[in-house]
Amino acid sequence: MAAQDPYKILGVKREASQDEIRRAYRKLAKTHHPDLNPGNQEAEARFKEIAAANDLLSDPRSAPASTAARSTPRVPSGPIMPPIAATPRARPAPSTTPRRAASARMSATSSPTSSGADVARQAAPA
Repeated sequence: MAAQDPYKILGVKREASQDEIRRAYRKLAKTHHPDLNPGNQEAEARFKEIAAANDLLSDPRSAPASTAARSTPRVPSGPIMPPIAATPRARPAPSTTPRRAASARMSATSSPTSSGADVARQAAPA
């Protein structure tokens, strides 16, 4: 069985709102429901078709995509290139900024237990 247009199945326009789609589905589902047509295989098949069309159109993420896919042909816009493999990058050499150099001198001259006065005495020339 060829895939049919869900808008045609439900009998609504392409510009139909979600509310119009819902109303059309309920009307058709009530008419073709298997419980209301016991033993009628055509009604059951039509009900499944209606339910599938409603599922497609009621999901806002899939409805526009399916409409756009049918209305525009798929043509590549340019040459198809293979994906570029990820290459590991070399890390840049660490730069010595004045702030890093100053903090390195401070940590070399002070110990965790020394006070500010001890640091000043150690740094002062004798």
